[in-house]
Amino acid sequence: MSELNLYQKALDHIENIEYEHGIHMDREEFISKSLPAYFNIVISNENDNYPLVHITYNFEVSEGSAQIVCGYNEDEDIIFTLDLNGTLRSHIKNKWKLYGYEAVDNSLDV
Repeated sequence: MSELNLYQKALDHIENIEYEHGIHMDREEFISKSLPAYFNIVISNENDNYPLVHITYNFEVSEGSAQIVCGYNEDEDIIFTLDLNGTLRSHIKNKWKLYGYEAVDNSLDV
């Protein structure tokens, strides 16, 4: 798959991430590229921690800079969450506390 096609797939996957984690990432702003440069999607296979093509989403939440690292399985043509940074974990946990729920963190600790 070309990097351009994978980038479009990564953009389309934002809706899944928003649903999975109960967050809002401003997908439309990613598409229009009207956000500051630190709101971005990076596609790489050069990270020793993840021996596959991975997609890193960088964006902001009220607590600071959030990051989600996803893996891409080319054989099954799926994107899946590998890791959330501490800022995003805290944001999700705090958000669910407002509703009297405890967030469950199923991401991998790397």
